[in-house]
Amino acid sequence: MSFNRMSLKVIYKALSAGSERVSENKTWNHLNREYGIGRKDGNEYILSAQEHFDLRKIVEQETGLDLLSDQYLNDNTLSRTESARQLKDEKLLSTAVRSGHIEVRSDTGTVGNYTHSRHGYTGLKVDELLNEFIETIIVIENRDTFLSLSVSVLPGCFESAKPVYLYRGDNQVCPGAVKQYLEQTKASVFYFGDFDAKGLEIALAMPKVQGLILPDQTQTDSKSLQKLSKADAFYAQQPSLLSLLNKNIPLLLREYLMLMNDWKLAVTQEHLIARHIPLVLLWLEKKEVEKE
Repeated sequence: MSFNRMSLKVIYKALSAGSERVSENKTWNHLNREYGIGRKDGNEYILSAQEHFDLRKIVEQETGLDLLSDQYLNDNTLSRTESARQLKDEKLLSTAVRSGHIEVRSDTGTVGNYTHSRHGYTGLKVDELLNEFIETIIVIENRDTFLSLSVSVLPGCFESAKPVYLYRGDNQVCPGAVKQYLEQTKASVFYFGDFDAKGLEIALAMPKVQGLILPDQTQTDSKSLQKLSKADAFYAQQPSLLSLLNKNIPLLLREYLMLMNDWKLAVTQEHLIARHIPLVLLWLEKKEVEKE
């Protein structure tokens, strides 16, 4: 049987409580089928004292973990190297390699006291980034845009702000670390994402976001945006769009959502940048748009 954190917690709960009966589930079905652990009784398994002993030994033999004496199971901060000191599978109880890191970069190649190559980025832990004095953060939705973005394509109001770009995260770079940082930072936080319902939904769920970077309606006609739009993406996200329209949101943002709905718009960041679509900053609290 291949053990994972979830199945180990199920087993630990039974062993630590000395449970004589456990409810049937995937873990106990596997244990019964592969190791003969437990006697089926309706929707439960009956466990003997010997089976408690045997099960503890099975887990230790398969994983290197003694469920009743080791503390690894409840530690959510282990690196793979730390897990490997005792466990056979270094990935079993470890966090994702970059889960506690935030990827950041700037136009100048400096983020506080840290540096990176002119066209690169650096990965910092939450507390490391919090210790740096940063005035302006722009959270970027897509990795390609994060890596290539320059202040020259942003609204002019950012030119003197010297923003730090922060990647939102994915299944490798944990968005949870970004959320943790944003909840504690004193920097001004702005969001630049895809011009679609999901992009705006993500932005509004981000902590402390003060403004959104969006296409400039006064300099870009809707037909131009529609030509860049992905119809399948729009219809897939339309429920999110309608949900946002039912919420109490700033009037200017509502106008953008109505435009999005009327013209069936779902435009990626990459298209906005590649096609040189003029951008503006929509302040959520001030309820105004800033270009310069």
